Amino acid sequence: MPILTPPSKQAKQTRAHESVPDFDNEANFPRFAEPIPNITVTIGRDALLACVVENLKGYKTASADDDDVGWI
Repeated sequence: MPILTPPSKQAKQTRAHESVPDFDNEANFPRFAEPIPNITVTIGRDALLACVVENLKGYKTASADDDDVGWI
């Protein structure tokens, strides 16, 4: 069984500092690299939208499929 030891105080401070985003600077956040056009499809047909995201860093993307209801 492994033994877990708490991180040092300095490591805690470093991680806490790194995890605080700069909310005043939009350049730090992910953004769509290309415009996403409006499209029209017939009810019951599939719609395919390309999505390119820049500056993901530690963020993840998510998408909805046929079984999802609502927004992510």
